Amino acid sequence: MRIAKLSLIAAVMLLLVSCNKNKVNLVETNAKAEVPSLGNLTFTFDKNLVNDSLLNQWDTTEFVEFTPAIRGRFRWENANELVFSPENDLPPATSFTAEVTDKILQYNKKFSRGTCEKLKFHTAYLQLLYGNAMWNVSDGNSANAFPQIDLYFNYKVNPATLRNLLSIELEGTKANFSIQTTSVDSKISITLLGVKLEDKDLTTKIKIEKGLLPEGGTNATDKAIENTLVVTSPYNVSIQNTVSEHDGTQGTVKVSMSQTPLAENLNQFISIEPKVNFKTEITNE
Repeated sequence: MRIAKLSLIAAVMLLLVSCNKNKVNLVETNAKAEVPSLGNLTFTFDKNLVNDSLLNQWDTTEFVEFTPAIRGRFRWENANELVFSPENDLPPATSFTAEVTDKILQYNKKFSRGTCEKLKFHTAYLQLLYGNAMWNVSDGNSANAFPQIDLYFNYKVNPATLRNLLSIELEGTKANFSIQTTSVDSKISITLLGVKLEDKDLTTKIKIEKGLLPEGGTNATDKAIENTLVVTSPYNVSIQNTVSEHDGTQGTVKVSMSQTPLAENLNQFISIEPKVNFKTEITNE
C-alpha cells in the first residue's frame, strides 16, 4: 500500500513537471513603471514561440491587450521576444495596463500560457521643469517695466485651469498677477502686477495646488508644486537658468536672463571652452 502511495505521488510530481515545461511565462518586459511617450515596448518569454520565417514581420494580431487601447503593430524580434510599436505618441500622464493574450501561442500549439501577470505602466507625470523671472516691457518704455514669470512644464497645460490653482507670494505677501498665455502650452507666462521699480531683489514663491492635469492626460498632479524664484533688481542683469540640448547634428545652449539683452555685439560677451564657432539669437521661447 505504501509503495502504491509513493508511486502515485511520484506520478503526480512528474505530471506537474511536464505541465510546467509546456507553460509559457513572461520573464522580462519594459512595459512597467514609467515608459517614454514614444518608444517600443518589448515582451520576452521563456520559450521560443515562432520560427525564423516569422521574425521581423509587422503584425496587427493583438498578442498583448492594452487598456486604454493603444494603436500599433507587433513583430517578433526573436523567437521568444515580441516588440510592440505604438502608432502615435502615448498620451501624457496616463496609466495603462497590458495583458498577454493566448494569441502568442497561435504558431506553437504545444504550449499553454503560464505566468503572464497583468502589467501596469504609465507615461511621465506632469512636472514643473523650471521657472524663470525677468523684467519685461510692453510699450518699449523701460519706465513701465514689469516682472514676468515663465513656467516651463514637461507637457502642455491649460492656462485657465492653472489660474484656478496658482498662488504667488512676493516677499511674503500675496501678489496680484495675470496670465499672459491664452492657449494650451508647455510654457506659461505670468505678469506680476503693481510691482515698483526698486533697486532690490524680490523673492517670489509660487504654489500650484494639486489637481493640475496636462492637456490630453488622465492623471492630475497628486500634490502641490512649489517653486521659489528671485526677481533680480531691474538695475542688474543676472542669468536665471541654462539648458543645453543636442539634436545629433548641433548643440544649443539656452540662457535665460533677468532682462532681454541687446543683440548688438552680444557675441563678444560670451566665451565657450573648448572654443567652438557659435552664433547667438534672442528669442522669447
